[in-house]
Amino acid sequence: MIGGSDLYQFDQGHPQLPCDKNYGNFLQSILGKEINHSVYFHGTIGARRYALMNECHLAVVNPHGHGEAFPATILEWLSLGVPVLTSANYGCSDAMRLIPSLTIQRSNQIPGKIRNFFQKPQATQDIFRDYCAQIGSDFSSKQAHIISQWNLLLSKPEQQLCINEYLPTSSLRLLAKNFIAIQVDQAKRIIKNTIP
Repeated sequence: MIGGSDLYQFDQGHPQLPCDKNYGNFLQSILGKEINHSVYFHGTIGARRYALMNECHLAVVNPHGHGEAFPATILEWLSLGVPVLTSANYGCSDAMRLIPSLTIQRSNQIPGKIRNFFQKPQATQDIFRDYCAQIGSDFSSKQAHIISQWNLLLSKPEQQLCINEYLPTSSLRLLAKNFIAIQVDQAKRIIKNTIP
């Protein structure tokens, strides 16, 4: 497990895991002795994460897609040629529409999808990894266009923002809470520093 609640400026109050106390207790109740034996929590490790990510065979990223306005984490994995298993909800769909065989609708599908992927012949897995790297490269080649779209979105007055009129109100509130409240300032800084 890479990342932690501090990445999103949330409380990281669990004594052993990089998350809040209640969520850490929940994870411990599920994983038990597997923590630090077969499941490792690395926390927020900055750029060092890429060496670790590069050694992985498959990534499971945010199975519900909550809070994903843009598939940045997914694209990090794909750019390294690491296949990603996640949902097609919210921003995850931008990348996962290209990988339907690893897209889930419910988290209980994760074990079966993982088994199915690793039962494929090694040559098929290698071809799939190359395909994933190509998806990451394709998004990188469109970076200027993507940044200009975000710049346009962020320059609009807030009352005129229309994220997706087809999402249920509860989803819009979740997007607003997880994206607009936290990400707008970060996105503006990134755009300001990226666009000449």
